[in-house]
Amino acid sequence: MTHPPFAKQGSTRHAAGLSLVELLVALAIGLIVVAGVVQVYISARQAYRATEALARVQEAGRFAISALMRDIRMAGYSGCADPDGIPVNNIVDLDGDGSADSGYTLGTAAAVRIEDEITTGPGVAGTDRITLLYAMPQMVPIVSTGNVGGTGTTPATAEVKIAANPYGFQAGDVIVVTDCQQADIFAATTVSGGGAGGSPVTIAIAAANNTTPRLSKDYNKNYAMAMQVVSRRYFIGDTGRTDAGGQPIYALYRQDGSDPAVELVEGIQGMEISVALDTDGDGAADTRSTSPGGVPADQIVAVTVSLWARSTDDHVVESPRSFTVGTETVSPSDKRLHLVFTATAGLRNRLP
Repeated sequence: MTHPPFAKQGSTRHAAGLSLVELLVALAIGLIVVAGVVQVYISARQAYRATEALARVQEAGRFAISALMRDIRMAGYSGCADPDGIPVNNIVDLDGDGSADSGYTLGTAAAVRIEDEITTGPGVAGTDRITLLYAMPQMVPIVSTGNVGGTGTTPATAEVKIAANPYGFQAGDVIVVTDCQQADIFAATTVSGGGAGGSPVTIAIAAANNTTPRLSKDYNKNYAMAMQVVSRRYFIGDTGRTDAGGQPIYALYRQDGSDPAVELVEGIQGMEISVALDTDGDGAADTRSTSPGGVPADQIVAVTVSLWARSTDDHVVESPRSFTVGTETVSPSDKRLHLVFTATAGLRNRLP
């Protein structure tokens, strides 16, 4: 008997594929790999969020401290070696009550004003507020001073002429003119003149915003300088914005005189201030005060500022922890990043 061609005797066939056990093992390995990848992604993402939060908080804190330290060092500056050693004639009357505004009298007695744990005015209740008075270091030489109109001792207007106006003096600015033998502080009524023709710039001083339109003397053009006087206030304020968790975002604000306050940097939640005092007048600090609101300003020789900065994102640290801002202990319940920045600046115009 013959067999058909190509037929194989006794051959069997098996179905191609994986057994159930092999399939379960492959699925288990795949799940482990996927879980590992997910864990790596989550860890990397958390590390990125934490790093970004740290960078933002450090940037905010360092910028805020830098701005405060720069202005604290300038407190009391008047362009002269001894701001208390010369007569100062203050005729500024911006509030129109007929009396000179004492907040613009240059000297150590008004250089620094600190308010502890404020309850009223601009700022977040419970934080500190600081106001610094000084003349801007940009000086402009005087061409001449004098009186215009009127008769005798009652001129209609006094005026100060300067060669140019590179620093943008304008009406309403408080300006000091000094030759380091005497100083006059006034509010500019108008600023006019100057230009390509080389004519001087005239700063007029009328009764508007001043107690009198008269300077105490004529200043010699070879020695006298004009500078803008700044009364600068720093405080922690509510921006009116909220973060992703619905918490209010606070910021460090700066306000010059009666101008609107300007937001400098967000994320600054609190400010605590302490001072070093020279109570015996020898030019060296001999005591400290953590409640400087009532201490005599002319005894302050150095100011220490502690700023509490907070990230706007939550869940960037593993667990909350307590920390100290000045003498205050803060115990947050969130997982935001909280850092404290502390720096001390000496008042250059009070140090020997």
